Amino acid sequence: MKRLFLVAVAALAFAGCKISDDSASSLPGAGGTGTEAEARTFLDEFLKADTNKHALSLRLEPRADDYDAVYDEASVEKIRTWYQHAWSTHKLTIQGTRDQTELQVFHMTTDDVKANADPAKQFPNGYQRLASALKPGVTIYGFRFVKPGETTGTAYDGLIFVNGHWAFFPKPFHALR
Repeated sequence: MKRLFLVAVAALAFAGCKISDDSASSLPGAGGTGTEAEARTFLDEFLKADTNKHALSLRLEPRADDYDAVYDEASVEKIRTWYQHAWSTHKLTIQGTRDQTELQVFHMTTDDVKANADPAKQFPNGYQRLASALKPGVTIYGFRFVKPGETTGTAYDGLIFVNGHWAFFPKPFHALR
């Protein structure tokens, strides 16, 4: 029965339907505090061959109040509008290649970005242009799907645990060009 429910939820998500906010609490790694271990638990789902990557990615679409928790008042509407367009056109699917079977997870805080501290150097340089728009104390995760033994692969940034759930804000600096 549980498997049937998950298949139905995945089918709805894949069809572009919104899933209720309650479904976010059932995501692996949800219900926690946003630690790196919880991020890894969630992201490990993308490595499973039978996972519908598109449906799982759609469940990371930020809610309206998530933007307010991450970005300053002067930037939030422009960023929200940019992401809403990106999500509505289904351009934000997370996935590696079939032979990328390992996951690397790293993180920084918005304070690291503002200070140009070492953790921020693992992320795209565009975050420096965005620094003034970021609220303090937010942890941003980046991750890569890599082939065994390699250190480069398919890279993503912008996974944030906000308002009790995971949300995905990849390359937010593009919104403020």
